[in-house]
Amino acid sequence: MCDILLQSAIAYQTLMDYEYKIVGGRKGQTIEVSISFPQDAYHHLVGFQYSRIAKLKGQKTALRCILNREVSFEMLKTSGFKHWDRVQSLIDLKECLESNRFVFRYRTHECPYSQIKADFLFSWDDVIFFTAEGIPVSLFVNQKQTDYTQKCPQYTVLRIDRTNKITGETCTVYQRQVAEEK
Repeated sequence: MCDILLQSAIAYQTLMDYEYKIVGGRKGQTIEVSISFPQDAYHHLVGFQYSRIAKLKGQKTALRCILNREVSFEMLKTSGFKHWDRVQSLIDLKECLESNRFVFRYRTHECPYSQIKADFLFSWDDVIFFTAEGIPVSLFVNQKQTDYTQKCPQYTVLRIDRTNKITGETCTVYQRQVAEEK
């Protein structure tokens, strides 16, 4: 049987080896967003703050527990966990990050219905991903269809670089084609 919980942990472990630099542009101005993936961010991204399983309560140990198969999909399912959209979204996060989508500078004060503290927001179809100071802080499927991008400046992605933190090798995974002037 497919254990999507284990798949999400493996996907996140892979992301931990990389740092992304996303360059966005808007009205002649550019921004740079760097994103890295520390081990303890996995806990919140998959929604373990809502879990009833004691082994998943620790931010620093949750990822290791999943990778060591101490907690499985079936165990989490029988515990009443309801945030499977986060688990699935995490499996797809690398592909989403490397796609040509928009970046939004997140304005917390424009979203009084949200308690998320973030600098940037990425939106792919119905998946919402927030970062603060280069660290992922939230990831979920927007089932309520709340417009978190409302009144947030939108930037066009100009370039996405992925750097392997182990080897130092940098790869451009997306580069916007600039029209040649005549």
